[in-house]
Amino acid sequence: MRETLKMLIKIQEIDQKVDQLNHSKIDLPAEIETLKKQVQDLDDNIADGQAKLAQLEKEKREQELGLETAQDRLKKYQQQLNRIKTNREYDAIQTEIDVQKASISEYEESILNIMTTSEELTETLEERRQELETLKVQNVPKWEQLEIDLSSIEDRLAIQQDHRKNVTVRLEGRLLAAYERIRKGKNGLAIVPIRKRACGGCFKTLPPQKIQEVRRTDSILTCENCGRILYWDENLES
Repeated sequence: MRETLKMLIKIQEIDQKVDQLNHSKIDLPAEIETLKKQVQDLDDNIADGQAKLAQLEKEKREQELGLETAQDRLKKYQQQLNRIKTNREYDAIQTEIDVQKASISEYEESILNIMTTSEELTETLEERRQELETLKVQNVPKWEQLEIDLSSIEDRLAIQQDHRKNVTVRLEGRLLAAYERIRKGKNGLAIVPIRKRACGGCFKTLPPQKIQEVRRTDSILTCENCGRILYWDENLES
């Protein structure tokens, strides 16, 4: 009976590995996608910043052109002051001069603001590029390894299934059926050790007589509370 329990324990270990591998088939693609998305999001952020920087440069050139035009007009009106003959003409020219001076001031302020924004954005982009390089160093090896793990899952599942067959062929069909029925109803945990005088599955304290019967390993015994198969492990505190 001791050997039978060992086989049941072995089957459960194999089944748990199979469960983990099946979960990995679902979980790994999401993990890989998360790692890649972190890199892509930062890369997109940098691309958006570069586009914004290009737009600022375009706006700066437009403002510089406007400034140059206003300066040319101001120069023209100032030259006209020397040729006017009436106060009315003088007032009209002076008004135009004031308008152009105001425009020049606005253009200069706008250009200064654009340059300040561009400098700040340039610094931010440099920081983002450094973050991206660091993130790639961290994430790329991780997702490459996860992709390797994902691609090998089917082979590892096949190996575990072969191990299971090699064990189950030596086990009575009724015991295997009982194990699988219990495992299905107990979240994959059908056989458990006694821990601190309690069932290792539901943690309900066991009667001393029950513990002794399990320890003798004369028969297959189950927990009266949860129905799991019990076994004694000398390495665990009872």
